[in-house]
Amino acid sequence: MTDDGRTDARITSDPASGAVDVEPDVGRIRLVFDRAMKQDSWTLWMSEQGELPPLQRVESTPWTSPRVFEVRVGSLSPGTAYAIQLNSPTRQGFQSEDGAALPITVVAFTVAGAMGNILYVRQEIVAVPELGANQTIPIGKIFVMTGDGRGQIPFIDPGTYVHAGTPW
Repeated sequence: MTDDGRTDARITSDPASGAVDVEPDVGRIRLVFDRAMKQDSWTLWMSEQGELPPLQRVESTPWTSPRVFEVRVGSLSPGTAYAIQLNSPTRQGFQSEDGAALPITVVAFTVAGAMGNILYVRQEIVAVPELGANQTIPIGKIFVMTGDGRGQIPFIDPGTYVHAGTPW
């Protein structure tokens, strides 16, 4: 039991549940419990809140301490929502040392978009004639092509006007 009277365990995660800017090469999901947990069982389950991350098999235990559980994940796809559920209605492997099962808990996050995988950029200088015949100001017009890791090369916002590197 905790100081506030709760008997169920709680967790924090890295990446944080709800994060929308997770790097595709994060490499692991780390769960930190608010109390010591049994280290001889756990249950990881699929969730309807996102795709199951590509879990990697490792030879060592995922418990780095009685309160910290880490699972290794492969490369994640940009812009994809992932979720992993701890425990299920029928399987309750995550339990505190006193035998209390962790309530069904979902850790969900989204990987940052494809802009981190830029393959080609071409910039042109254009004028803004709306400012008057003699008052044109050069601004950048950028064309970005990205790869999604699946052999496709979509264009992202061709012709997007940028100012200081930020799309307008």
